[in-house]
Order: sequence, then structure tokens, then C-alpha cells
Amino acid sequence: LMLLKWKKNYLLVSRLIIAMLVVAMYFLLVVGGSANIGPVYSVLLPLPALYLMGKRNGGIIIVAYFVISLVTILTLRNTSWFPDYNYSYIARFSVIYIVISVLALLYQDLADRYQHDATLFFGSC
Repeated sequence: LMLLKWKKNYLLVSRLIIAMLVVAMYFLLVVGGSANIGPVYSVLLPLPALYLMGKRNGGIIIVAYFVISLVTILTLRNTSWFPDYNYSYIARFSVIYIVISVLALLYQDLADRYQHDATLFFGSC
């Protein structure tokens, strides 16, 4: 927040916040967290990614994180140090992540449309 106050560069601060969030979510995915619920925290990513980065860049971040996470889980699954996520857990995580991402994208689209309509309505007064 101090960086935002000093620089007044909102895009830089947004990118920094999203980067820290992605690193934290990926760390929890790889480590497993308590009782292997690390991937559950990943569902927190779509909302701030879309809100701070917009639909296009936020969508790219959401898809890239999902693909990288899925590839990581499927390739490192049989190593000794990686958490043992079973396939039903991976499938549930994937479905929930996709549903939340789509809902966040729809919400962001509706918010953009509402803001545009409100600007047209109140701007003409």
C-alpha cells in the first residue's frame, strides 16, 4: 500500500498483489497445507484477478494458473515429497475452480455493463 501511495501506479500494485497471491496459492498447492487442502485456497484467485486485472488479463491469469496447477498435480503426483491428492479430489477441485471462475467472469461482465449504463444515464443529466 505504501508503494501505491508513493508511485500512484495502480497497475504495478495490482500486478504485485496478484503475483503474491499466485505464488501463495501455488505454494499451498505444492506443499499441501493442513490435511492436503492446499488446492482449496486456489478458488480465492479468480475474484481478485478479475477485479484488479480486468477481464482479459485476469482471465489469462486464471486459465494459466489452472493449467499449471493441473499439470503440476498430474506430473508430480507420484513423487515422494508431493501431497497425495486422489483423482476424485483433483476432479472436484477442477470443477469448483472452473465454476467459480465462470461466475466471477459473469459478475465482472455485469458490473462493467452496469457501470457503463450508469455512466450513460447519469452523464447525460
